[in-house]
Amino acid sequence: MTDQIQKIAPQPQPQIPSVPHTLKKTKLIWLILFIMLGFASYFSVGYLLDLIFDLDNMPYEALIFISTSANFIVFTGIFFLFSFLPKKMSLKSVGLINFKPNWAWLFLIPAIVIALMPLRSIVAIIIELAIHGDFSGLEMRSAMLMPENITVLSFLLAFLGIGILAPIGEEMFFRGFVHTNLTDHFSFGWRVVISAFIFSLGHYDSIGVIASSFVIGLILAIAYEKSKSLWFSIGLHIVNNSISVLLLYALFLLQNTLDLPVY
Repeated sequence: MTDQIQKIAPQPQPQIPSVPHTLKKTKLIWLILFIMLGFASYFSVGYLLDLIFDLDNMPYEALIFISTSANFIVFTGIFFLFSFLPKKMSLKSVGLINFKPNWAWLFLIPAIVIALMPLRSIVAIIIELAIHGDFSGLEMRSAMLMPENITVLSFLLAFLGIGILAPIGEEMFFRGFVHTNLTDHFSFGWRVVISAFIFSLGHYDSIGVIASSFVIGLILAIAYEKSKSLWFSIGLHIVNNSISVLLLYALFLLQNTLDLPVY
C-alpha cells in the first residue's frame, strides 16, 4: 500500500537552472579570481599600449582605433578563454546560436535606451555635484571621447569603436562570463546587482560615470536574463553607446558651427 501511495504521490522535480547558465559550475573563489584576472589583464594591456605608443600624444583617430580594438580583443578573448576552453559554456548556453529573436525587440531596444538616458544623466549629475561640487568628472569623460577637430574619419572610428566594438567585448565579459557564472551562486536579484556593480567598476573615469554605468548595468543584466541571449544585451549596449556618440558629436559640431563659448 505504501509503495502504491509513493507511486501516486507527485515526485519532486529536479531544479532547472536559470538561463543563461553554465555547463560546469565554477567555485565562487575561483570566479572572484577570474574576474580580478580579467580586470588586471585589461588594465595591463592598456598600460603596455601606453608604453609602446605613448597614447597621450597620439592622434585621436589612432588612439580610438587602438584603445577600442584592445577593449574588444581583451574582453572577448577572456570570455572565450575562461568559458569555452574549460568547456564551462557553449554558444547555445549563452544564446549566441539557436536563438529565436522576438522582432518586437527591434523597437523595444531603442525605446528602453532612450527612456533610460534622462535617468542616467540625473543620477550622474547628482553624484558629481554631491562628491565634487561640479561636473569636472563628466567633462573629463567627454574630453576623452572627443577630438580637437571633428573629421569624418574620427566620427566613423568613434562610432565603430565606442558604439559597436566596445559593447560587444564588454557584454561578452560582463554578461557572458561574469553574470552567467553568478547564476550558479546567487538569486536573480543579487546577481543582477552584483554584475551591474562589477560592470560599473569597469567605467572608472569618474564617480558620476560609475553611477550612470551601474544603472545601465542593471538593465543589461535583466535584459540578458529575460531574453536568455547575449544578443539582446549586446543590442541594448550598442544602441546606448551609438546614440551617446551621435549626440556628443552633434553637440560638438553645433558648438563649433555657432562658435559658442566653452565653459
